[in-house]
Amino acid sequence: MLTKRVTCIRRMILSPHNLYTREMYNRFGFVANWPPAAPLQLGMIGVMEQNVFVPRSSLSETSVRIPFNVTEEGAKQDISYRSSSSIDVLFKARGTPVPPDSALVEAKAGVVIDFKGKSGVLFEARECVMPVIADQLSLGDTIIDRYRSGHWAKNWVVVTQIIKADSIAVLISGNNGGRLELTAESDLQLGSLPLANAALNLKCVRSFSMHTEILGHKGAAPLFRVSGIKPRWFRRPIFGIRLAQDADDRSPADTPRDELDFGPLDLKFDTEEAS
Repeated sequence: MLTKRVTCIRRMILSPHNLYTREMYNRFGFVANWPPAAPLQLGMIGVMEQNVFVPRSSLSETSVRIPFNVTEEGAKQDISYRSSSSIDVLFKARGTPVPPDSALVEAKAGVVIDFKGKSGVLFEARECVMPVIADQLSLGDTIIDRYRSGHWAKNWVVVTQIIKADSIAVLISGNNGGRLELTAESDLQLGSLPLANAALNLKCVRSFSMHTEILGHKGAAPLFRVSGIKPRWFRRPIFGIRLAQDADDRSPADTPRDELDFGPLDLKFDTEEAS
């Protein structure tokens, strides 16, 4: 009971971007891009600051110049997430009566999203693909060599995998819930992730206590994974996927366990290493 109460308290005081990145990580196992529509590409080099990737350079920059190849995994697919059952989504067809206490109009299709009483996240991404850097063992060997020669900082990470979407929608409510009412030029089809559909040209007619409203944004990369160096005493460093983010610019080895933003999760890496 005490653990549940502590979890609820922590949820209420999380900043919007920490709420979003934490919930997306727990659901998908990927780091969430923040802001959700910020430019992001494979090979970007940066640091993690409060769950936000801050770019510093790229593998293709003249000062770095580490070549890499890209492969694409899987077929296109839609993905979506709602943070809790307390989020109600009501669709209205054209020519049907307006819901009570709504700013929608009878002549237009519309949707009402109601975050009841607490903060929440609604996420939709259409036609997603998953490009990834190929041969990451070779990339890791090169980066380890750069690190040992003093040309790579131990807190730098590389974007090695991204989820690219044709279009996305991200809604984040305030701590006391929120409400968003939208109209559309054509009827909304259930199951088609309509909030992320840029062709519907959704227009906001009423918004209450909403922190983030991104609707039908084209060409975003909302989710990604990064890889980095893990130094080890008297042994060769290893390079692998970072499964949780540091709270600031300090290295993984220097960051106390209780300062990691994802609670009990610790920094983890793959177990493959060069001899």
